[in-house]
Amino acid sequence: MAGNWDTALAAEHSAALKIFDLLEKTSSHATGRRSFLLMQLKHAVSKHAFQEENVVYAMMRDQGLTDAADHLNHEHGYVKQYFFDLTEMSRDDPAWLPKLKEFRGMIEKHMREEENDLFPKLRNQLSDEQNTHITIAMNKEGLKLA
Repeated sequence: MAGNWDTALAAEHSAALKIFDLLEKTSSHATGRRSFLLMQLKHAVSKHAFQEENVVYAMMRDQGLTDAADHLNHEHGYVKQYFFDLTEMSRDDPAWLPKLKEFRGMIEKHMREEENDLFPKLRNQLSDEQNTHITIAMNKEGLKLA
């Protein structure tokens, strides 16, 4: 609950990538482990996206970054599609791991865009009070899904 909203989101990005690492190390015989880790990843990313969509992207729109917020929100739709596809596929399907790696590539690009460009841009446009407000609001949203 402490810290800055953008730092917290970057830490959540890092945590999600660690789950991707664990998933990528699984074999096609480890179907139970793949299912468990996929569930963990989906929960972590879903909570994260809920915070971004309900607070950060909304603030981006309020600050004139509408196209960027809409672009990021659009990409969240593809995140949901990857989760659907991976959940529907058999965990021992030879195409499962390549699909996971494709997903990771897409999500890493999304994360870099947020962390390196759009979030710093928003943070710099806001006052200290507004940044504090976003941090508090984002944490409240996250608690709804914790």
